[in-house]
Formats: sequence, structure tokens, C-alpha cells
Amino acid sequence: KAIYVPFPQAVPLKYTIDRENCLHFKTGKCLLCVKECTNKAIDHKMEDEVLDLKVGTIIVATGFQTYVPMKKGVYKYWEYENVITALELERLLNASGPTGGHLIRPSDQKTPRRVAFIQCVGSRNKKIDRNYCSRVCCMYAIKNAQIIKEHEPDTEITVYYNDIRAFGKGFEELYHRVREEFGVEFFRGRPAKLSENRETKSIMIRAEETLLNKITEREFDLIVLSVGLLPSEGSKRIGKTLGLSLSSDGFFAEAHPKLRPVDTATDGVFLAGCAQSPKDIPDSVAQAKAAASSAAAIMFSGKVKIEPLTVEVDESLCVGCGLCVEQCPYGAPELIQNEEGRTRARIIEALCHGCGTCAASCPQNAITAKQFTDEQICSELVAALSPSSQARTNGKKAEEGV
Repeated sequence: KAIYVPFPQAVPLKYTIDRENCLHFKTGKCLLCVKECTNKAIDHKMEDEVLDLKVGTIIVATGFQTYVPMKKGVYKYWEYENVITALELERLLNASGPTGGHLIRPSDQKTPRRVAFIQCVGSRNKKIDRNYCSRVCCMYAIKNAQIIKEHEPDTEITVYYNDIRAFGKGFEELYHRVREEFGVEFFRGRPAKLSENRETKSIMIRAEETLLNKITEREFDLIVLSVGLLPSEGSKRIGKTLGLSLSSDGFFAEAHPKLRPVDTATDGVFLAGCAQSPKDIPDSVAQAKAAASSAAAIMFSGKVKIEPLTVEVDESLCVGCGLCVEQCPYGAPELIQNEEGRTRARIIEALCHGCGTCAASCPQNAITAKQFTDEQICSELVAALSPSSQARTNGKKAEEGV
């Protein structure tokens, strides 16, 4: 259909038109939807708009994208028809999917009798620079294995895993239930080689069972790759725009992993969901509520406290090298063109935390912290080390018995 709701939890929960499949955009004739809509909510002439909005706070909830297996990888995703990703399996098992929830093999449309799940595809792998755990792969593989068993009880299912990480509420119980009640086999070992039978299109998996220190070869009708989660496209661009840092795995970095898990280095900007790190739905919902509460607290207060001890730039000394822009963790310095057409640094005081990183990195000594100039600090030291100050300090120590 050319008119649909993107997904049941969409916000706003409104229908949208698929321009590629809409007959009006193809032929310019069909307007049946316009005639049927009593609220006159359909306008085929609407164009994309770029809006400039003034906001008080921002919640970054850019989500994730799934890992796409390499074309020349071990798992032959691009070569063998019967090697699919977990996302494709979810679509097949969905009652509203192309097969009405019936599991089939892509090669011959037959029901597979032997299914293998391969875990940690795109996660926990130093070779592809993905060292982190995606946190959801183990449990969605276990869930899908249970669904397959419920639909086709005679199906033999094997899960090739490194470690089963069932860390959430009820996860460990589900893992044991799938093993003991549904008979799903869990094979500890990473497959080393996949080869296809050209006649049957079945896949042979060669792997070492690390618990028994034994090499095995098994044939399966369908292979499911449990792909990991990656940072969403555009994270670097958004991070640069908002002055946000990225962690080594490419996700947005929080201000403090324990004390400020939804805050960022930029005041008024908060993180939610997989923008910060891979996580499941309950954790995403909890973090989203925390981010919304933090943003609302600022909005409802009506006032914002900013750091008074910021830094300032002496334009006569600045050469516009940009080192301060690169070094500042808060994105406060920016390069501008002055009236004479020269590039100079300027400090956005609302973003400045007065940490002094830019002042320390400036090779021209063009940046100074307010109330912390060299003259002021020297005067403070002279006063602190003067005989009268020392006498007062010694007197207080004597009174306190120190």
C-alpha cells in the first residue's frame, strides 16, 4: 500500500504516503485518498521544508543501524541465498510479513528443518574494529529460536555463541527455558568456514566446540546471522554541530558513565537510547524518561545558570590557527571573520565552562581566563606568601591545635 503508518509506536502516530508507489506521483491521475479523507488532511503538493527552530534543550535519540556483513567475509552473506540476517528472519516470522509468519528458505521457499544462529556478527571482533558487545543479539536469537520452535516443533536449532549474555530481568530464565523445554542446542564456538552444497543449497558449518576442544562439521538448511548494532549514520556530523564527543566505538559520549549517564558535555543536550550505546527496549525507555525529565527541569525553571568565569580572546594576538577549537571539549570556541576579513577565534560564553583548556593550548597566549590572568594569579601568590598571611595562618593552626 502507498499509504501506511511507519510502525505502531510512531510519533506522531500519523499516516504517510510512499511517493515511489503512489499512483498519483506515478501517473498524476489517482486522487481517491483525497476524496475519502473527510478532514482534508492529504496534500500531494507539499514539499520538503527546512525549518529553523529556537529550542531550550535538545535530546539526541538518533538510534542505531544494524551491521551489514562484509561481502568477502567468512559467513558468505552475499553469496549464499540461505544465509540471512536476524532482521530478515524477524520479517519472515512476523504475521504481517511477506510469508504471513511462515518460515521458509529463500532458495526454494521450503520450510527449513535445521536452522543455525551465528552470534556476535559485527560485535566483539577486533578485526573489524567492533570490540563492544551489542547487548541485544543473544536475547533476540533466543526469542526467535523459541518462535520457530512454537511454529515448527520438529525444527532442529543450534546457536553458535561465544558467551550467552542474559543480563536483564527474566533473561536467564528464558535462556534456560529455551534450552530445556524447547530443546534448542547451544554450541560454544565461532564458525570458521561456511560452504554450500550446490544441489541442495544447504550450508555446511565448520567450527571448533571450545568446551570439548573438538572440530565439528554440520549441515543446515538455513543460517541466521545475529548482527550487531552500529552508531547511526550522521553521528559525527551531529556531534560536530552540537559540540558532542564520540566514544571510541562511535556512539555519543555521556558526561559521566555513573553520575550523569544522560547528560553530555554541552549543557542542555541529553542522550537517550542507542545514541549513547547499544541497549534493549527497557533500557532505552528508562533512559528516554530520564533525558526527558532532565530537559523538562531546565525548561520549567525559566532560568539557566552559566559559568561566570569564562575565557576571552585578545584579537590583536590571535592568528586564527584553530587549535582552541580542536582542543575545547565543550565546543565553545569558533572561528569567525572580523571586520578586516581576518580569521579570529571567538568564545561562545553560553558553552564555555572556564576549564582553561583553550588558554593552555594557545601558542600566541591570546586567550586568558577571566579573573585568572597572570597578574592576578601572581598577586594572589604574593599575598598568600606574605609574612602577615603566614602569621595569620600559623595563628589559626595554633588555635585549632594543629
